[in-house]
Amino acid sequence: MRPPLSFLCFFYGWVSLSAIPAISQSQPSSREPTYKVLVYEDGVPINPERGASVLSKLVKLRVVLTDESLEKYPYLKPAVIVKNTYEYLIRNGRRIMIYPGGASLYFSLLNAQAGDQILIESADLRVETRDGMTRKLTRKMVCVLPIYEEK
Repeated sequence: MRPPLSFLCFFYGWVSLSAIPAISQSQPSSREPTYKVLVYEDGVPINPERGASVLSKLVKLRVVLTDESLEKYPYLKPAVIVKNTYEYLIRNGRRIMIYPGGASLYFSLLNAQAGDQILIESADLRVETRDGMTRKLTRKMVCVLPIYEEK
């Protein structure tokens, strides 16, 4: 007696999933450069864990390769290209607003209150070689910036 066709399709799909390389399963590769997120409040570098003041006028993010990655991949430019970002204004643990983002958090800051958080994410990060060629990274960028009241 032959097994039903649906059983064979399921079994074949299960086997083929385990054969897919890790890099195509959106897992970071050990052969991929790493990056760090730098945050600037009104032009001054700040600690992203502390956050930004509710009175700040402009917060900018900059994504750069880590020193280790620059040593390991000397042919890459230090800046990471970030595209298609989204900013979420989070209040009391709930996302209350979403903004298509850019390099600055101007609109998110207009509506932010002390105690809020701004979550910035992008799944489209690219590194560029000194020759101008680009390659997409598999890791996604997620940055949570608390908003605090100035005293």
